[in-house]
Amino acid sequence: MADSPFLNNFEKTGLRSAQIAAALPWLWLALVVASQSSTAGHLADALFAMLFGVGGPGGGFTHLVLQKGYHVFLFFTFGWLLSLPAAGRSQLSCLLWVFVVGAGAEALQLGAPGRHPQLSDALLNLAAGAAAVVVRARLKRV
Repeated sequence: MADSPFLNNFEKTGLRSAQIAAALPWLWLALVVASQSSTAGHLADALFAMLFGVGGPGGGFTHLVLQKGYHVFLFFTFGWLLSLPAAGRSQLSCLLWVFVVGAGAEALQLGAPGRHPQLSDALLNLAAGAAAVVVRARLKRV
């Protein structure tokens, strides 16, 4: 049975799945980093204006909700991908990465003209990423 082609294929697929699961958060991180640029800020404002008729810093409540919702989306997804069971990371290491990337993403804006890092955004990044890690941990126990 140990020499079964099915078993050998399953073991290879399992390894491949673990490798993909381990790589996904770092691919997502590229999107997070790219979204901190001035160009990304202008594109987001243009997209918000086109889709919702709001844009720019004076865009009002809708613009604020969309902007903060994007932070939640980015970092909840990052935390979720970090904590995929196949990747084999501990909950603590996932939370540490969420902290480093969440704070670092805001710090990157220091070097981007027209972007302004905010403590509230960094805290939102951390909360969203940590929530995903905790939810994944709870789902594993059920």
